[in-house]
Amino acid sequence: MKIEFAPTTVRAGLIGGAVQGVLVLLGNFIALLGCILAPVGLILPFAVGAYSVMLGRQAGRPVGNTQQDVVDGALAGVVSGAIAGVISAVIIFLGVGSAAISAGDAASGAAAMGIGAGAAIAGVCGGVVFGAVLAGIGGLIYSLVVKK
Repeated sequence: MKIEFAPTTVRAGLIGGAVQGVLVLLGNFIALLGCILAPVGLILPFAVGAYSVMLGRQAGRPVGNTQQDVVDGALAGVVSGAIAGVISAVIIFLGVGSAAISAGDAASGAAAMGIGAGAAIAGVCGGVVFGAVLAGIGGLIYSLVVKK
């Protein structure tokens, strides 16, 4: 079992991150659409992990190495979760920054920016962990179901 960012893993993570980024942007700017797309955001990491394993198999990775498939799926989830987390962090900073400017008080503006920074860091870390775990499970499911 090797823990490495293979090109197929990175490709799956970047595609999944782009899709998650679009979902995050749409969900934050159109509230009703965010409610509708929230379940898709929960299912997407599973698909990223499965897609990573599928790309690895197409590139010649052997069938039957379930542990490696889980690792590849989890690494793709790390990439996609980090992308979605960074996009969420930027949106948090934009929202908190505009609220801090409109507050007019320097102390409350600084406090709001500190809280925003903590929320952004927690969002990125949570996105990475959440993406890794769910995409690893997605890679495992794909590895166990597809045996060719």
